Amino acid sequence: MKKYLNKKKNVMLQFGNNLWPVKLLHMRLNGAKLSKGWALFAGESKLVAGDVCVFELINKEDAVFDVHIFKGHCSYFTHVKCNE
Repeated sequence: MKKYLNKKKNVMLQFGNNLWPVKLLHMRLNGAKLSKGWALFAGESKLVAGDVCVFELINKEDAVFDVHIFKGHCSYFTHVKCNE
């Protein structure tokens, strides 16, 4: 994440035709956490426990992620497997 968005603190999440501003917190080691704005995105996207989100960086300059949501029928192993 830091490799692509080293200095960005705010990102945009795109789902369908909508965009949500969300604060990105870089963690000390390798990782990041979505903060302010995430709850609104999750609620309006109707996320529930068990759903899997895949974040695709589609615009590095403006820090826009296209979010792909797989509704509760995915399981984690070494990678995400989804039943079609």
